Amino acid sequence: MATCFSINVESGVDYHKESAQDAQTYPVLIVNALNFVGLAIAIITNVCLLFGSLRQNYFLVGFWLIFPLLITIGYPFAILGSIFNFGGYRQSTGSNSIIYAIFIYTLMLVVFLFCARLVYSYFKQLKKRHSNPEHSVVV
Repeated sequence: MATCFSINVESGVDYHKESAQDAQTYPVLIVNALNFVGLAIAIITNVCLLFGSLRQNYFLVGFWLIFPLLITIGYPFAILGSIFNFGGYRQSTGSNSIIYAIFIYTLMLVVFLFCARLVYSYFKQLKKRHSNPEHSVVV
């Protein structure tokens, strides 16, 4: 049960309890834009990917791979949170259905793993290009 305070202009402070279904909770252990830490990580890694692609810097491109790694680590927590209804994982998908929540988190994981595969192949290409500098023929 979540405890909530609301201020009533006429009678002062009103103390009441609200049910857990009415409480707005956001998952903490999965990286997404619903919490401040997840939003900060998403913005920083996407900016690093942008500048790494523009400057062809493999270190900045590789820095983005932290984001899918954190999503992959948080995936079991999201599935268990959806099944056992803890941490607000089920409600953060916009529905109270277990099947829908598991589908959303699985779809999110598949999309991020596909993007990580593309970024990793680009990272390896840039790293190979930087490790083999162009040689000029000396005559």
